[in-house]
Amino acid sequence: MKSTAIIFKTLLAFFFVVFGALMSSGMVFEAGQEKQQEEETSLEKMLNTQISTASKYSQYQSDAPASITVITAEDIERLGFRSIDEVLASVAGFYARYDRDYAYIGTRGLGRPTDYNNRLLLMLNGNTTNDGVYGAAAMGTDFQLDFRIIDRIEIIRGPGSSLYGTGAVFAVVNIITKRGADADGLVVSGEVGSYGRRSAAAFFGKKYANGLDFVISGQITDIRGQDLYFPEFDAPETNQGVAEGLDWDKNHSFFGMAQLGDFLVQGALVSRKKGNPTGYYETVFNDDRATSYDTEGLVELQYSHDFSVNKNLIVRAYHNRYFEEGQFPYDLLAIDDAISRWYGGEVRFRWDSAANNRIIIGAEYQRHFRAEYKYWNEVSTFVEGNHPYCVYSFYLQDEYQIKKNLSLTAGVRRDQYSDTGSRTSPRFGVVYHPSAATTFKLLYGEAFRKPSIYELYVFDPESGYKPNVDLEPEEIRTLELSWEERLSANLLGFASVYRYRMQNLIDWILDPTDDFYQAQNVGRVRAWGMELGLQAQLGREARGQVSYSWQDAKDQDSGLQLTNSPRHLVKAALLLPIFRYFYASTLWQFESARTTVIGTKTDPFLLTHLTLTSRRLIDHLRVSLQIRNLLDSPYSYPGGPEHLQPSIPQNGREFSLRLDYRF
Repeated sequence: MKSTAIIFKTLLAFFFVVFGALMSSGMVFEAGQEKQQEEETSLEKMLNTQISTASKYSQYQSDAPASITVITAEDIERLGFRSIDEVLASVAGFYARYDRDYAYIGTRGLGRPTDYNNRLLLMLNGNTTNDGVYGAAAMGTDFQLDFRIIDRIEIIRGPGSSLYGTGAVFAVVNIITKRGADADGLVVSGEVGSYGRRSAAAFFGKKYANGLDFVISGQITDIRGQDLYFPEFDAPETNQGVAEGLDWDKNHSFFGMAQLGDFLVQGALVSRKKGNPTGYYETVFNDDRATSYDTEGLVELQYSHDFSVNKNLIVRAYHNRYFEEGQFPYDLLAIDDAISRWYGGEVRFRWDSAANNRIIIGAEYQRHFRAEYKYWNEVSTFVEGNHPYCVYSFYLQDEYQIKKNLSLTAGVRRDQYSDTGSRTSPRFGVVYHPSAATTFKLLYGEAFRKPSIYELYVFDPESGYKPNVDLEPEEIRTLELSWEERLSANLLGFASVYRYRMQNLIDWILDPTDDFYQAQNVGRVRAWGMELGLQAQLGREARGQVSYSWQDAKDQDSGLQLTNSPRHLVKAALLLPIFRYFYASTLWQFESARTTVIGTKTDPFLLTHLTLTSRRLIDHLRVSLQIRNLLDSPYSYPGGPEHLQPSIPQNGREFSLRLDYRF
C-alpha cells in the first residue's frame, strides 16, 4: 500500500510538472501559431459539440440541464478504449469492477456487487439496451462493438427517469455512432495481444449522391485468457487453487445503419461466450463447463420531420431481444436461461412555442412479451416462468429562457406498468451563465428502478430462493450544483457537489422463518460527493486532463460505508504528438480501498496505461500499440456474494498491437 501511494504521488507530481511547463511555455508541438488559430482544437471541438441525450434534442453541453461528460472518437482512438467499462473507468465519479465473467460499473459511491448494472441506462443511438429480465446493461465484452464506429459517448450523470423511465437512476450512457459521411470508405483492422488476444474488424461507410447515408461494421474477438490462482481453493482436490484454461472470451458483433431523407433504420447484434474460472455459486472448481453465453439484438425504424423551423416530430418503432445462458457444474450440470424480447414505439414532438420557450412532449409504449427465466438440469426443472408485462409512458419538458443567460428546465414523466403500478419522475434545472466563460447549474431530479422479473418471481426451492411480488421500486432523489469555467483559451475547469438519498434499495435477505433468500426493500442510502476536474489544450494537438472524485455513500440505518465503494478516485490523462508520425497517450487511474461483501478491504491501487498511435504511414496504414497496467501493479476488485473469494485478482501488464488499413 505504501509503495502504491509513493508511485501515485510521484506520477501525479510528474503530470502536473509537465502540465504546468507546457502551459507556461505555450509550446506548440507540430504547427506554427497561425495554423493553430486556423484549426479548431480538441477542446474547442468538445465545447462546440452538440449533444442530444440530456434533453432529447440537440444542444450545447454548457446549456444542458445536467452534469455531462462526452468521450469523443479521438479520445477512444488515442486512449485505446475497447469496451464501455474501460471508457467509464476513465470518467470522474465512475469506477469499474470485473469478476472474470461480467464487467460492472459503480458511480457516485454506489455499485452493489453483481447488480447487473441495472441502475444505469445504456443506449445505442437512443435505443435502450437494458434487458427485461434483470434490467441489465452490458458494459464489458458482452456488448463489444467495433469502437471505430463510435462518434462519441454521451454520459449524463444523475437521475434520468424524467425522460427515460426505469433504470436511469445514476446515469444515462448513450453510444452515438458515426454516419457514412464520417467514414467515407472501408477500414479493416486486425489486433493481437497478451493472453492470446486476436481480433479482426471491418467498417464501411459512405454517403451517396442520392442522399443515402450508409454504415456497416462487424468485429470478432477471441481471447485465450490465462491460468489463475485462487488461494481460497488451494487444496489437492481443487487443483491446488489453479483454474486452467477457463478465462477465455469469444465475442462478435454486427452493426448497420442507413438514413435517407427523414427515415433512418439501425440494427445491431452482439454475442459473447465466456469461461468462468472463479468457482462461483459453489460450483465444481476448475470445471470447463462453467460458462456464460449472452446475445443481444435490436432493430429500429425512425422517422424525423421538421414541419417548420420551430416544430419537429420524431416517430420510432423498435424490437429488441436478449438471451442469457449460464452453465453451473455441480454433480449434475445446472443451466439457467433468461429470455427477454420486447417491442415498442415512441412519438416525440418538439415545439418552440416562443423565441424563449421550448416544449418537448412525448409518449412511449413497450410490451415485454417474453420475460422468461428458467433454471434446470437434466433431471429436474427448478424454476420456469414467463412474466410478460407492458408499460405506458408520457413525458413533458419545458425549457424557458428567462433571460439571455438564465434558463429554467422543468420536466416530468409518468410510467404505468401492468405488473408493478405507476411512478412519476420530476426534474428541475437552472442554468446560469454570468459570463461567456462561466456556467452554473442547479439540478434536482428523482428516478426509480422497477423491480426486475428475477427479483419479483424467482422461486427455487433447490437453491433456497423465493419470490416477492410485493416489491416496491427503488427510488432516488438527487440535488446537485455544478460549475464550469473557461479559465483561459486553453483551460477548462469543472466542479460538482451533489447529495442523494435512496430508499427501497433491493437486497437479497435470508428469511429466518424458512431459511430462504428473498429480494426485499431493506436498504436506505445517504451520500455526499464532489467531482473536480481540469482539461487543457497544450498546443494544437496535445492536451491533458485530470479529475478528482470524493464520494461518501453510507447505509442510512447503520452508518457504514457501502460495499464496493471507493472514497477517493483520481483520473489523469496526457495526449501529445511525438516525433513526426506518432501520438502518445498515457492514462492514470487511482482509487482508494473498497469494502468487500465479507467486510475485508481491497488495497488501493494505481493503474497506468500507455498507448502509441501512428498517423497514417504507408498510404493508408495506421498502427497502434497499447500497454495496459504499464507498471504491472497488482490489484483486485471485490467479489460478489456468489464468490468464495473476497476479491478477484485482475490482469497484470498486457500488450496489444493493432493495424488499421483504410481503402
